[in-house]
Amino acid sequence: MPAVTLESFSTFGALLHFLRRRARLTQRDLAIATGYSEAHISRLENDQRLPDLTTLVALMVPALDLSDDPESVARLLELAAAARGESLVGTSVTVTKKIEQQQQTELGLLDLPPPLPPFLIERHATKQVQQRLANERCLCVNGLAGVGKTVIASQIAQSWGERCFWLSFTPTISLSSEILIRQLALFLLSHGDEQVEPLLHLPRDGEASLSFERQLGLLINGLQQIPALLCFDNAQLLIEQPQLRLIIEQLAQKTTSQVLVLSREQFNLQGFSYWSLHGLELVEAQRLLTHYGTQLSPNHSQQLIERTQANPALLRLSIGLLSDRGADEALMQHLIDEPHIASFVLDQMLGQLPSSSERLLALLTVAAQPLNLHAEWPMECSFAVDGPYQWQQAMSDLTRRQLIDAPSHANVLPLVQEYIYAQLRSQPSRRKALHQQLARVFEDQRIDPIRAAQHYLAAGDVPAALNSLQQQLDPLMNQGLSSAAAAILQSIRPTIEQQHPELLFPWLQSYGEFLMATSQASEAEAMYREALALAWQPNQRAHLVWRLTGAMLHRNQAAAAQTLLEQTIATLDSREVRLHGLLQMALSKAILMQSQFALARQAAEQAIALTNQLEPEAIMTIAEIRARAGGTLAIVQQYTGEVDASIQTWLDVIAQTRIARLERVRPRAFVNLANLYYTKGDLNRAEATIDEAVTGLRRIGDVYAQARMQHTQAIIQMMRGQPQAALQTLEQACAIKQQIDDQQGWYNSRNQIAMTLLALGQTEQAEAIAQNLLHMLGEGGEPFFRGVILDTLALGQLLRGDLRSVRQSLDRIAAMPIAQSNNLLRMAWERRSVLLMLLTEGAEHARTVFSHSLPLAGNGEIALDHACLDALITQASGDVPAAQRQWQQLAQRAASNGYEYYRIVAEAQLQAPSHASLHQRVLQMHQPFAPDCWHQPALAQAVNK
Repeated sequence: MPAVTLESFSTFGALLHFLRRRARLTQRDLAIATGYSEAHISRLENDQRLPDLTTLVALMVPALDLSDDPESVARLLELAAAARGESLVGTSVTVTKKIEQQQQTELGLLDLPPPLPPFLIERHATKQVQQRLANERCLCVNGLAGVGKTVIASQIAQSWGERCFWLSFTPTISLSSEILIRQLALFLLSHGDEQVEPLLHLPRDGEASLSFERQLGLLINGLQQIPALLCFDNAQLLIEQPQLRLIIEQLAQKTTSQVLVLSREQFNLQGFSYWSLHGLELVEAQRLLTHYGTQLSPNHSQQLIERTQANPALLRLSIGLLSDRGADEALMQHLIDEPHIASFVLDQMLGQLPSSSERLLALLTVAAQPLNLHAEWPMECSFAVDGPYQWQQAMSDLTRRQLIDAPSHANVLPLVQEYIYAQLRSQPSRRKALHQQLARVFEDQRIDPIRAAQHYLAAGDVPAALNSLQQQLDPLMNQGLSSAAAAILQSIRPTIEQQHPELLFPWLQSYGEFLMATSQASEAEAMYREALALAWQPNQRAHLVWRLTGAMLHRNQAAAAQTLLEQTIATLDSREVRLHGLLQMALSKAILMQSQFALARQAAEQAIALTNQLEPEAIMTIAEIRARAGGTLAIVQQYTGEVDASIQTWLDVIAQTRIARLERVRPRAFVNLANLYYTKGDLNRAEATIDEAVTGLRRIGDVYAQARMQHTQAIIQMMRGQPQAALQTLEQACAIKQQIDDQQGWYNSRNQIAMTLLALGQTEQAEAIAQNLLHMLGEGGEPFFRGVILDTLALGQLLRGDLRSVRQSLDRIAAMPIAQSNNLLRMAWERRSVLLMLLTEGAEHARTVFSHSLPLAGNGEIALDHACLDALITQASGDVPAAQRQWQQLAQRAASNGYEYYRIVAEAQLQAPSHASLHQRVLQMHQPFAPDCWHQPALAQAVNK
């Protein structure tokens, strides 16, 4: 039997039936999965019901498990469009990204150019715009409403295909820099640019958000890699939006993209040329009249074209009027003589519409966006307000009168919309009822929560608008619509305070939540505090404190957050176990941020213990507390040297994040685990964990942690004997850290570059970097980084033979309080001091001091470095056989664990010439990748002086 091919299905219903059977679903199963009735599924399979393209993508594709079968999806869409007699042009595309096997997350909708009208006049203006774009690259086209700007731009956009970015600005919804940045990021991600993922994820868990400059930089870098056309419609709305104008200007100036801006008004955009679009040329206007069969004499045609100034929209409305009323001489004379022809045409055409057509037009006017009139819900909305009428007849009538184009994408001309809505203002009950019906459908079917809230407001139902945004809080934030939601909430505060004071508390909570996901995150704290002042129930206050302290920790107010948390915990009923667990979890983080390790451990362990008292049904809360508090505990164990315990805790944390679906926490747990494996000397596990960490970090857009993982990766590369690769990785990490303003991380990676240069024998360059870093830090710089950089400087001075400067650098470290409390810094100081003593006072004194430092367990870098120093002291004491045994053991340890750096050191020491001095051995131990150190007398000469 030949294999069934997708092309063998000629109707949508037949292919749907096949795909349903292939997925082993009954009609009932598919109906449940999509929310339809079984009868509706049956009618679709029998081609008795026209399929809706939007529903097909949103519901049918996942229900039929077609997410990884683009060929079947494409064929299904093709047949669905054919059944409707439509083109796929203009369909919105949902951008998704694989998160794990068989799991996807919706990142948002990417607009495509609007569909072209059924009859398209080939205009000379289209070629002119294309030529201007090719020559000048950035063009702003100005023209009155209805003159054809959008049609021309959409026609040009079709030729660019998937490389065209389109955004129509609308008040509130897309009129924010966050939306524009997110839409551009979605566009770049759809072309495979994963570097923009940080722009699609919310800053949570205390992380800092990317600066505006960094966000813009990621977009510019991405667009430099993709030849693209960027189209911005309704740009007259940008006149009062300086930041949005700045983004478009920067894209125009710093990328090679062609940028097309459409506006009803001319305004200044730096870097743009301007071109005014007027009406159709005479021959084009005559072609339009001929196509629609107007029975006009050449003289009347000429006069009509002149009076309408060949405005395509006005001409089409006039054609609709003439086809409805007949092109009699009296009407034509009115059209020609009327000084305000637009008003006359609208009065004549819309004033005498059939009742059914007027009802449908009222719905489209109130909706204020394209609607698919083949779907059932628009008809149900209209019937609920205006009663049943001949729906199909109304569609046909509005199409015939040129008031709408394709019923599947029915949109009303701005001139018509303004006219009808002005009439509806005299019918407030009807107008509000239409808004209310549209709001309910947009909310219930999750078509557009923002527009649902706007329709509720237009209906005068402020409580419903607030509730709608509350119910869709997470989806709105995840799709980058927090700014739009916050703007709506901000606009209704006066009404809330004056007419619905009982809703002020939930309003403050919701407003605070949305602000936390925008560039106005600092204002969220004020909202939470205001809500806290209104809350009187203890559990209500406790929940608010948990959210408030999250905002405070985001702003590094750890001490104040600790005080508030402790006060709340003390007054909260002990039976509120869940809230106690959440508060203790937050408290452990606040204390950790202040480096109070013992108290942080206590709070974390208490939070974890509380989860044992929760009911098993609260598994998500249990897992979240154990994951977050466990992370605090693991960090404390890490800092206090409990490496094995910390590794086990991080493994437990990772397991809990999978249960609680904490996708943003898990990659950071892998980061810490990778560092611990490296500390322990398990390079293989460290590298494998780094790969897993980087994959997760890229997915959640955590550029900070990605750059820090690159730093760890570079250290491993040097330990693997790849210093040049390490330098390249560190340079990349520094570039990213500088772009994202991670100053401490940048200091750390620059210092590691200096250490790598020392290993290559480039001592002077390494010292220069360390000196420059210390100068940049200043005396008031972060103590730990000052200590680490001073240690690098001391090593460079020692290798150069400037022992007096070495002593001064070590004294500066010893004078720092952190040198006593931080194990890593203290051990580094001890190793340099022993080396200095070995060179200046001899092996006996060095051995005495060295014996007080205990070797670190395991085979990590510090343990192997300790073994190196031990063998060197033995060599210097004259016990050559014992030293040889130590070097051999070190070579074996290093080789078995992949530490090529220390294997090279040990092998070179074993093969050192008999004339090799102690000073040359010190050089070789710290510069294993330098040219033959056995013939470099610099250190010996410097010391001998």
